[in-house]
Amino acid sequence: MSEHQRTKDGEQSEGNLLSSFNVSDHHHIVSEAELFVHPRHMKQMKPHQIEGFKFLQKNLLSDEPGGCIMAHAPGFGKTFMIISFIQSFLAKYLNGRPLIILPKGIVSAWKDEFQRWQVQEIPCYDFYSLKANNRSQQLDVLKQRIDQKGILFLGYQQFSKIISDYVNDKIAAACHDILLTVPTLLILDEGHTSRNKESNVLCSLAKIQTPRKVVLSGESSPEHREWSTERFNTSADAKVFFGAIKACGEGISLVGASRLLILDVHMNPSVTRQAIGRAFRPGQTRKVHVYRLVGCDSPEEQHHNVSFGKELTSKIWFEWSECSGNEDFKMKTVNVKDSEVAFWQRSSLRKDVKILYQRTLFLYK
Repeated sequence: MSEHQRTKDGEQSEGNLLSSFNVSDHHHIVSEAELFVHPRHMKQMKPHQIEGFKFLQKNLLSDEPGGCIMAHAPGFGKTFMIISFIQSFLAKYLNGRPLIILPKGIVSAWKDEFQRWQVQEIPCYDFYSLKANNRSQQLDVLKQRIDQKGILFLGYQQFSKIISDYVNDKIAAACHDILLTVPTLLILDEGHTSRNKESNVLCSLAKIQTPRKVVLSGESSPEHREWSTERFNTSADAKVFFGAIKACGEGISLVGASRLLILDVHMNPSVTRQAIGRAFRPGQTRKVHVYRLVGCDSPEEQHHNVSFGKELTSKIWFEWSECSGNEDFKMKTVNVKDSEVAFWQRSSLRKDVKILYQRTLFLYK
């Protein structure tokens, strides 16, 4: 059975329902400059969330809208920012029909957050709380969402099953068509869930017609991390690699690095040493320059001193010998202007440096 034939047969009883909602409207939602953060939300927003709101506007409400990825780390308020954007979006565009696809276990948490931050009454639909277990009941829920503005929550597996399992069933076909054509905004929370290119979930998501798609994720998949490290080590085009100090401390090799810039001050010196060891391997002859940037006269400096004291004590106990005494383990103070390191040659980089320490380490073959 062809897709055209299936759609025609499946819409005989639902034709009026879909025709009453102009699914092409989402191509003409216009002007990114006309959307504003609600004053109540603005009072609570941090600078990075305001920037994220503008980022969503730029990508989703331009003349040629597209998708985007919000990859803020866990705890940075992605959910609140998206809720604020959706409410402003629905206030401006009454024909908006957002669809949020997410792990089933966090549906109630999202609905609670909407209840907490709502500035107008917006219905939130999901099949789980309404006990819509069969296609007929689910179609009733979807009809309600077409008739009035609201937000639909669906789990990844349930969405995939509805999109994949619709053959020879008019009601299932109607559910299939509504989910693919009606949404004007798609939000994918925990977006790394659908990372397998061959999975039914990802194939089903790709069929949704709206161009306005947002992926929320604070994590990267193991496959992507492997690809990133391999490309960094082998490609001449890869210049910079960003990573958390603990995530880059074990299980990966970054031998393509010639400079290592450490911004995190960890109280456990072995964590820092492990991170350095990713770029400089035992037996390696090429130099690796490591820079630790520490805020002067701050708690960060105190943490650094404690961490370095632990490292120094360990070296004195276990690495001291007739050839290596206490002085060899300490760091020497260097005048920034006299430093031969290229990193400090530019005056713009030197001007805020209060003190510079230098130490040379050797890892023996």
